[in-house]
Amino acid sequence: MAKLSLRRANQNDVTDLTDCIRAAYAPFKEQISDLPDVTAGIADDVADHLVFVAERAGRVLGGVICTSCSDHLKVMNIAVHPDAAGQGIGRALLARVEHEAFQMGLYRLKLTTHIRMQGNVALYTHLGWVVESESGQKVTMTKSLS
Repeated sequence: MAKLSLRRANQNDVTDLTDCIRAAYAPFKEQISDLPDVTAGIADDVADHLVFVAERAGRVLGGVICTSCSDHLKVMNIAVHPDAAGQGIGRALLARVEHEAFQMGLYRLKLTTHIRMQGNVALYTHLGWVVESESGQKVTMTKSLS
């Protein structure tokens, strides 16, 4: 199996990243009617935010979109293509985000997920994230990096 590579996304990745995110969220879209469109504005995200892709043999298998806030790095979206689930890609992307946060002098990560995506909440908890708050359909989680 070819080696997984993590790199900063560029505009040439927009279509592949959008397709990857769409595929990753497809099972949730069927079950969660109020899930927002998670593929809108990917080109702008790549231009304006910190975006990484995970690829193997030239195929985008995952991606993460982050933005820097005053005291933390916010994960706005993370997705792994279902064909690559269980291969540690999400974990590798989050590790890259942690590295970037440290480089920026930020020692906390934050994300928001849908309350009905309990598998994601469980995974983040396993990786050291804690639930900060729940409001409506949103679960906000944080991870301290200190």
